[in-house]
Order: sequence, then C-alpha cells, then structure tokens
Amino acid sequence: MSMTRSDSITVALANSIDLQIRQGAYKEIFAVIRSFKAHGVTILLVEQMANQALKVADRAYVLKTGEITSSGDAAQLLADPAVREAYLGKHQ
Repeated sequence: MSMTRSDSITVALANSIDLQIRQGAYKEIFAVIRSFKAHGVTILLVEQMANQALKVADRAYVLKTGEITSSGDAAQLLADPAVREAYLGKHQ
C-alpha cells in the first residue's frame, strides 16, 4: 500500500492491507484511511479484513470467486446475517 497526504489528493488506492504490514499496524493504517475519508478523499479499498473494511466504508461489494455476491451500504452489509456468517464469523 502506498499513500501520501497532500491537499491535492482526491483518490487513494489500497490493496490487501493485512498482507503487507506488521501485526497490529493495520489499526494505524485504518486511522489514516478514516482521516483521508474525513477530508473528502475517495478511497478504493480491496481488503481481506472485511470487518475493518466494512466499518470504514460507505459502500461495499462482496466477492466470491470473482463474482459480486452482495453490494450496497457497508453498514447494512456489516449487519447482514448471511454476510456475517460467510465472511466475518458468527460471533464477530
């Protein structure tokens, strides 16, 4: 992942954060993502840590073997029992 803060950023891309950082640093990365979002930056986030990604997203797409299986408001997907069981675990 590569992100730099500047007043001219309008779009940021992040791919598989959990695969590229040391244990625990993802909290710092998601803090940066929330900061970018607060400053009006559009973020395209491709992430395996679905629970964290859905908490910071406005809109989300859930993929299974390359096909979109669900899409919509991230908070609604986070609360969806089928999405929770399939991707977040029953007790998350």
